[in-house]
Amino acid sequence: MLKSFVVGLGLLALIALASLVMGDWGLIRQLTGIVGFGLLLLSAIFSGALLSGDRIRANYAFEDKEERRTRFRWSVHMLLAALPSIVVFMLTLKFAN
Repeated sequence: MLKSFVVGLGLLALIALASLVMGDWGLIRQLTGIVGFGLLLLSAIFSGALLSGDRIRANYAFEDKEERRTRFRWSVHMLLAALPSIVVFMLTLKFAN
């Protein structure tokens, strides 16, 4: 799981590098928001948080324990990768002019 967080930090470093090359520091806010909330949305999709109750029951009945574990693991990995970008996005909203 630490690897997922490191991947999130790597994405953040690439965003910072891109904004440095382009000379537009406002790009950090835009790209961290897109990446952070995109990964957060993927995490919600993988966890099944966006499904209705009957769909969750149907999935629970037809998937085995290993599939549920894999889906949950992917959800946690996406969430951990999203955290650095979301934190930087929130900080840029708070402290940017």
